[in-house]
Amino acid sequence: MPNSKQNRFNPVSDYMKILISFLTIILLFASCNFDDSFKYIENAFQQEVQANQSDTLKYIALGDSYTVGTGVTLEERWSEQLVDSLLLYGYEFEPVVYVGQNGWNSTALNNALNQGLLQNTYDLVSVMIGVNDQFWNGSKNVLKDNLRCILDFSINLAGGDTSNILMLNIPDWGTTPVGQNFGDTALIAASIKSYNVAIEEVADQYGLHVSNIFPVSKAAIGDTTMVASDNLHFSGKMYGLWVDEIFPKVLDILP
Repeated sequence: MPNSKQNRFNPVSDYMKILISFLTIILLFASCNFDDSFKYIENAFQQEVQANQSDTLKYIALGDSYTVGTGVTLEERWSEQLVDSLLLYGYEFEPVVYVGQNGWNSTALNNALNQGLLQNTYDLVSVMIGVNDQFWNGSKNVLKDNLRCILDFSINLAGGDTSNILMLNIPDWGTTPVGQNFGDTALIAASIKSYNVAIEEVADQYGLHVSNIFPVSKAAIGDTTMVASDNLHFSGKMYGLWVDEIFPKVLDILP
């Protein structure tokens, strides 16, 4: 029979656990200055210049911490694993161009794209944004307005071809250790789902498919190998599962 003292609610301990989790998420989800968007778009422009030097396929990834792989190596990012998998099918890509940063919400990404530096046309454009809108309980209407602007820009990057655009929704970060300590994971999941509905609504207006990685992210529950060392973002192993989910769609996109 369990010791009742061990199961007794400790308000100080539980409060500190939630407080520490909250501060951790603040640091990890928002560890950038949105005013630095020019710096990151300028880096992407330099990547574009290098990509122009070859006739191989070109891929640009737009997003936030999940796109740039916070907590994992370059090779473990889901976009890099996607390119590696496509190579086995004979598709050779230039190094992926990234426009994204840890902590960016849809407004930050939209502002970065509006710097006007990106000029290339890409064979594949991925868009994954919204988790920080959700975390900060941002307006879904603002998210949708920003997403329309982002997709308009993405269509230009794709040479006017919407079929070259790959969209991903928001994963369930409540499945991570930090997420589980942050609060009611069912409420977190419900909130994320509501923002994913907003993303779907905008995608439908453009006739775009959204790859649903939300249920895939549930694999992190009780499995620390699916989580990065910061205990909030996902690991390369999880990103491999995302690639498995989106790979058939990408094969349909490419010629």
